[in-house]
Amino acid sequence: MRESVLRDFLVGVAPAAALKKDLAGAVVQTSSDVFTQYVDPMKEELLITRDHVLRLCDAVLDGSLAAEDLEPIAFCIIASDHFRFEDEAPYNERLLDTLHDWDSPGINYVLTRATVEKFKSRLLTGESTFTRQDITPPERRTARRLVELKQEPNQPSQRNAGSRPPSDDSPASETPSSLGPRG
Repeated sequence: MRESVLRDFLVGVAPAAALKKDLAGAVVQTSSDVFTQYVDPMKEELLITRDHVLRLCDAVLDGSLAAEDLEPIAFCIIASDHFRFEDEAPYNERLLDTLHDWDSPGINYVLTRATVEKFKSRLLTGESTFTRQDITPPERRTARRLVELKQEPNQPSQRNAGSRPPSDDSPASETPSSLGPRG
C-alpha cells in the first residue's frame, strides 16, 4: 500500500478504484496470529480532515470500496508519520474515534455498509446511532491480533498512535466500551 495513493484519493485527485487496486496484497498473514501490512511511505505530510474521512465513507456507500477496506486504510493513517491531525480541529475527536474504530473492528463495530452510514452520521452530527447489534459478536472476535507495519527497506517501522485531544464536541454515546463486557 502506498501512502501517496491514499493521499491522492483523500484529496480527490485519484479515484477509489486506484486506492482499491493499491490495497491488494497490502496485508499478509505472516504467521498464525500476525498480520503484516506493507506500506510505502510518502515524503510529504497530509493533514487529515473530516472531509477526508467522509470521502472514505462515501466510497464505501457508493460501492467503490468494501467496508472491510477501511481497516487497513485506517491503520495506515494512524501508524504513519506522514498523516497528521490538527489538535484544535472541532471534529478531531470524532475523526480519531472513527479511524480507531475502523482499525480494530474485531473489538469495536463490525465494518458493514450499515455501520459506515452510522460512522458518517456521527462524523457529521456528533450523534451516535450505534447499537449493541453493531458491535462485533463474540464468536467473530479474534483472540489475538498482532499487526506489524513494514516500510521500505532501511526505514525503521514506526507507529503514530494519533493522539486524542480532550474535546467536548461529541455527546456521550453507546461505544463498545460503554455497552458492557465484550466476552
